[in-house]
Amino acid sequence: MVLAGWTPAQLGAALAARRKGGLTAEAAVLLGFSKGNLAMGGYSLAAINAAHASLRAGGRTVVEAGACGHFTTAQLAQHGYTVEEIDGALAGLRAGGMTAQQAYELGFRAPQLIADGFSTEEVGGVLAALKGQDESSKVESEPQPQPRPRPRPQPQPQPQPLTPTPLTPYPLTPNPLTLTPDP
Repeated sequence: MVLAGWTPAQLGAALAARRKGGLTAEAAVLLGFSKGNLAMGGYSLAAINAAHASLRAGGRTVVEAGACGHFTTAQLAQHGYTVEEIDGALAGLRAGGMTAQQAYELGFRAPQLIADGFSTEEVGGVLAALKGQDESSKVESEPQPQPRPRPRPQPQPQPQPLTPTPLTPYPLTPNPLTLTPDP
């Protein structure tokens, strides 16, 4: 939705209105809203997790969950899918038209992609694009300010030895401000 031009605030407000209108967390998940979208719409974490658990218990497969495009492999594992189910789903996702780039964004890594039938050219293209993004971000970013060199400490002058000065005696005179005891 954000890619379609919605700001996160707009998306949160629209989903909150639908929630107040009776849209359950489970129905929102089925519509394709992600966990983050649901949280922005005011659904509690308990309601979000319960919706995903319910869908999982209802027979939603990894392929169906992954086809939404907003679940990473880590999120699928959090929702109760086994490693075997997640790894085994990649072939189904590929058969459903998922590209190597989309699978990579879901959390599948290059060795898994190649093992499940993506060509080395497709996987190499994904990795090259990632490397190109990294390099282009370095080129397009503003130069970082260089730290100013610290000034070198200047040598401190060595203290000069003290020479004693002769003391001159002062005459002792009574202090006119001294108090005398009361009789």
